[in-house]
Amino acid sequence: MSYYQLLESDVHSRGMKVIIQSQVEPAGNGFSSGDPLGLATYYASFPDFASYVNGRAANTLAIAQLAPDFLNFSPEPDTEGLKAAQSAAAMALTANRTNPSFAANVRQLQTTILSAFENARLAGLHTKLKLAVGMGSWEYQLNTILKNELSLAGVDIIDIHVHAINTIAGNDFLMNVLAIANAAKAAGKQPGMDEDWEYKERDDELGSSGSISDAEIEARDHWSFWAPIDQAFIQDMVNTSYYEGMAYFEASAPSHFFAYLDYGNTGGCNTTTTAAHPPSSVCSPTQWDNAENQAVDRDLAHSPAALTSTGSFYAGIIRSSPR
Repeated sequence: MSYYQLLESDVHSRGMKVIIQSQVEPAGNGFSSGDPLGLATYYASFPDFASYVNGRAANTLAIAQLAPDFLNFSPEPDTEGLKAAQSAAAMALTANRTNPSFAANVRQLQTTILSAFENARLAGLHTKLKLAVGMGSWEYQLNTILKNELSLAGVDIIDIHVHAINTIAGNDFLMNVLAIANAAKAAGKQPGMDEDWEYKERDDELGSSGSISDAEIEARDHWSFWAPIDQAFIQDMVNTSYYEGMAYFEASAPSHFFAYLDYGNTGGCNTTTTAAHPPSSVCSPTQWDNAENQAVDRDLAHSPAALTSTGSFYAGIIRSSPR
């Protein structure tokens, strides 16, 4: 925690705001190549969902002691269940038709955390420290989750995550952003967006039985030819945040500001002779990780740090921002 205290103090000293998301670390489950901390065993050690929820409340309260400006303590209910591996929490937060109690369990998690804040009587709560909950624009039972969150008296901000921008099975994920933001304002709460990036994922790869892992999707993400699309997406989301009067906007893939990879022999990926294939079939998630980390390390070693074209584009938006 001392590291985060130093980091938070440094950010505040620069006149910037601190946004913290609170959620469990993933026990593999497609979010990473393994579970080096043994989190699957840890999550399974909670005897029931209530004990897991109480642990999350205690953890979130400890994070609040760092005095961020915004604390999003429940950002993606469906993702939390996926991260928790085979455990009582995972079963309670399974987001599909086999779990009709999903929305009620999400509400139990959120109200328990809110009660912990109330009981602690934190100084500056709702003034210096604004509380947020939210959802991805793709969320299962989105309307029910949104209705429940709008009724939470202790929540200041309804936060929106934007990754998938597809239109599938009658769902327009991008238009859901506007629907959530407008519903938040109608309920007297401010919308915000603290995580967004456009996944390079086809409609037939999304939400199907053949769905691919996040790691594989993200292995497509760092090729330099995406830069024009990435910049257009950031601009669209910035415009949306102004239009909807959002409390904050944060472009959430900062490694893209320092690491774009050329479509050549990169990080052990033989892309030169297999250019007809999509990047993910050429470069494995592990190879992509290594190549990206090397690129980030190289560009951050410059003084000042070297930016990609998208990094420079975002820096220009920040400089020209009226607030």
